[in-house]
Amino acid sequence: VGRYFQDHLGGRIAYIHPRNARAFYDIFCNMVHRGNKFQPKVRLTNDVLENEPLLNCQGQISFESSIRENLVFLKQFVKAALYRRKIGSLGEFVRNGFACARHMIPLMWKFVVEHRILIPSGSRITLFIQAETEPLRDSRILIDGSVRDSAGLPKVRLDWRLGQHELGSIFEFAHRIDRVLKDAGLADLQLEPELAAADPRFLDSLRDTNHQAGGCVMGESAADGVVDRDLKVFGTDNLFIAGACVFKTCSNANTTFTAMAFATRLAKHLGKGHATN
Repeated sequence: VGRYFQDHLGGRIAYIHPRNARAFYDIFCNMVHRGNKFQPKVRLTNDVLENEPLLNCQGQISFESSIRENLVFLKQFVKAALYRRKIGSLGEFVRNGFACARHMIPLMWKFVVEHRILIPSGSRITLFIQAETEPLRDSRILIDGSVRDSAGLPKVRLDWRLGQHELGSIFEFAHRIDRVLKDAGLADLQLEPELAAADPRFLDSLRDTNHQAGGCVMGESAADGVVDRDLKVFGTDNLFIAGACVFKTCSNANTTFTAMAFATRLAKHLGKGHATN
């Protein structure tokens, strides 16, 4: 218990310089459909992952403009007004509204007519990574009995370790994206210098993404896992665990939906033993 802790590595890996800005924006700016926002992302194909020794990665495009914070404030102000929550000052509303004034008409046109989120001209474009980490037995969650919290309980100590493949997988992922964008005539990538040099110190610039997984991983037996395929703890009759902690690997995607699917499957499995006519 507590072994094979994992989390996604996240952070900026490159700046993007469009060759064909209009075509690039048409592909990668956020879309809106029936009130839902969709963010395009890029990932390795299943064929690549099956045939090459790479960890799974996904990239997302971020557009950073001088009015980004102003737009966020206005959106939060409007939501607060609609739902009768505490709102910011009118002075702040006016200041942020004035900063966004010249973008308002194109923003509304883009949203209503084209169902896209406006990207102001001059925005800085960056590529962010969300990368799988190698599942390691010694990467684990520990209970430190020598240190107690204010309630007298032992504190948790996290020993999160990375393997030998994270840097190489991110490096290869970045270069594949660069080749694809160049071949399509869309853009060029300017990799972060330490990543371009395959310098292990680049990993220090990345952070976790709050997608903790592992610690009670699924296995074929107690020799290689904590729970079986039905999420029952080995050696017990009525103890089950559901959540991302049972994942053997974390892939590249957010963990919540898969964890919820596991919980739903467990509920159906347990319900079979209590079915009534």
